[in-house]
Order: sequence, then C-alpha cells, then structure tokens
Amino acid sequence: MINVYDNQTGYGKIIARVEANARLDYWDGNNFTNGGVGLHKGITKLRKPHDPDRPYVIIVTSQWSGDKDYGYCVDKDTAVDEILKSGSEEAGWIWPELNEIIEKLEDCEK
Repeated sequence: MINVYDNQTGYGKIIARVEANARLDYWDGNNFTNGGVGLHKGITKLRKPHDPDRPYVIIVTSQWSGDKDYGYCVDKDTAVDEILKSGSEEAGWIWPELNEIIEKLEDCEK
C-alpha cells in the first residue's frame, strides 16, 4: 500500500492509503517509465476523498532502493493533464467524468 499525503512532497500528513499502479507510465523506447529510468507514475480515485475537490491520487513509485513511494491528491484538471501527458487517454479504466473533459478538448472535425 502507498501512503497518500496532503501535499506533493511525500512528507506531511497521511490522509489515505492506496494500492500502487503504473497506469500513467509510457514506453520511452527502452522501458515503461514516467520521468526517468525506474520511476513510475499511476493514478487512482479515492472512494472517500479528504478534499472533495481533489478526489484523484497521483502515485509516484521507484524501483531504486531507498526511494520513497508516495501519492498526492489532485483535482480533475490535473488528473486529465497527467493522463494526456502519459498518452493513456484511450485506456479503458479512465473515469467517465474525465473522459468528458478529454472529449471536450478534442477540437477537430471528423
């Protein structure tokens, strides 16, 4: 289980615990990663958010010994931004409310 903190530093008050995942990793040509070799990023949604405006959790994990795995809460816009940066907007796990935002961003003729 990964500790979720009330800030992005991985230190401070623990407000929840979630299971690790790497849903936001992408293929960098050699490895699945998000931010460097051995570094991974995931996302989940809290059932009972500490802050209703920030129900999504970005999960940061590392394969490196001594590095700390942690999570932090974000709002819808930040969650969408992380999903789009990772290139996983087509994934079947994305929550409907985030899919709606992603679809609104697609401003092209079909």
